[in-house]
Amino acid sequence: MSSTVAATAATTALSLFFVSVLVFVLYRDYRIDLFRQRMFALRDELFDFAAIGGIEFDAEAYGITRSTLNGFIRFGERVTLGSAIVAGIAYRKAEHERLAFNLQLREAMADLSPDQRKTIDSIVARMGAYVTEQVVLTSPFLLILLIPATTVLVASVAGGHLAAKMLSVSPVRKMLNPLESLALEYGATARFA
Repeated sequence: MSSTVAATAATTALSLFFVSVLVFVLYRDYRIDLFRQRMFALRDELFDFAAIGGIEFDAEAYGITRSTLNGFIRFGERVTLGSAIVAGIAYRKAEHERLAFNLQLREAMADLSPDQRKTIDSIVARMGAYVTEQVVLTSPFLLILLIPATTVLVASVAGGHLAAKMLSVSPVRKMLNPLESLALEYGATARFA
C-alpha cells in the first residue's frame, strides 16, 4: 500500500467521522434547540395575547394550547419519526379519543369569539408545522425520500403557504394528532418555573 493510498484512506475516514459528528450530534442538537425556541416563542405569543385581554388565562382553550406547547418544550428531543410512529400506533390501540388534542381543543374553542379562535388556530397551525418540520428534518430516511417530493410540491404550490398545504394532508394530520395529544398530556403535568 503506497503512502498516497494510506493518506487518502486516513483522510477519507477522518472526513467521514467529522461528517457523522456534524449530522448525528451537532445538527440534531441544533434542531432540538431551534424547535424548543419556536415553541417558547409561540407560548410567549399566546401569553401576550392573554395579557392584553385577548383571552382569559383560565380559558380552557388557552390552557390546552399552553399545556401542549409546554409538552413539546419539555420533550423536544423526543419529537422524531420514531416517536411519531410509536405514538400513532399506541394512540390507535388505546383509542384515546377523549384525550385527542384536536377534539379537546375544538370543544374548548366552541365558546370563543372569532378573533380568539383565529389566534388560537394560528398558534396551533404553526405549532403543527414546526412539529412536522422537526420530524422530517431530523430523520435521514425522510429527508432522502421527501427531497424529490418536496421539490414537486413546492413547484406546484409556488406562491402559496406550504405549511398550510402540508397540514391539510390527511397523513400529516394523523401523525400530528397523537404527538399533540401526548404533548398536551405531558405538558399538563409539567411544572415550569
